[in-house]
Amino acid sequence: MKYQEPILSIFVLDYSKPIESRLCLESVQRHVRVPYKVVFVDNGSGEDYSLKFLQEGLIDQLIVNKDSTGLGIGTRDGMNACFGQVTMMLQNDQIFIRDLTMPEFISLVTNFGSTTENGKKVGSINLAGQVAPDGIYSERAHLISTRFYKDMERNNVLGYAGAGPYHDAGPWREAQIQELYARENLIHWTPAIMPWVRDNGVYALRDWE
Repeated sequence: MKYQEPILSIFVLDYSKPIESRLCLESVQRHVRVPYKVVFVDNGSGEDYSLKFLQEGLIDQLIVNKDSTGLGIGTRDGMNACFGQVTMMLQNDQIFIRDLTMPEFISLVTNFGSTTENGKKVGSINLAGQVAPDGIYSERAHLISTRFYKDMERNNVLGYAGAGPYHDAGPWREAQIQELYARENLIHWTPAIMPWVRDNGVYALRDWE
């Protein structure tokens, strides 16, 4: 939904995955019923498909890096272009499988900072059901407070690792994020309802599955 002032930033990072990215972006266009802006980072693919996405209206802002800067810096580039209170971090080999409606979105984001049954506060919200086993931040789609992400970066919690789906800088960096969540009594929260997003089922590669 792009006919109102966007209240949600959707960030997608790409490196030479034109088919996966198109599937991802088309699913966003079909299923996200919240006014949104898509920030797309072409992280050194050296091809022109991302420009076609822009011309077709699948993305709203295109950032092109001449060379691959790595997942962490690419994430930082994209997140710095996001605005508003909430950002959705979405891998380009994921697709929406059902509508994310405005009432659902409002219900989800009102949980930021709320206290769960185990006494922890919601720091980020998983949209894909199953949480990756190797850290607080799932490699799957999630919502995160834009300000919270930028505060982590400003306080050097992230370094070049990036947050959310792109925590590839090694266990030591993931441990720092876990320590932050423990210190601030936060949790990566998974709603107990049907997920909105899944791997595309054809092109997604996950060596931990």
